[in-house]
Amino acid sequence: MNIMLKALEYSKLLDQGLVNSQAELARKENVNRARITQILNLFKLAPKIQEYLSNLTDEKQIRYFTERRLRQITKIPNYR
Repeated sequence: MNIMLKALEYSKLLDQGLVNSQAELARKENVNRARITQILNLFKLAPKIQEYLSNLTDEKQIRYFTERRLRQITKIPNYR
């Protein structure tokens, strides 16, 4: 699955109150809380990058842009 779309899904669940916390979301998704945080950290990417990732349709590109590959970019303090 497209990782940016997964981040959007998680964010919506939290924003709409369908889950009360990242911990509850982690239990629901059967992953640990750190994994939820890693995925939600994709929102630290520049908006143009988020848009690009959200609109990917080619399976090869979707598989290439994993959260792990994007993780270092999310650590840049100011994407501008």
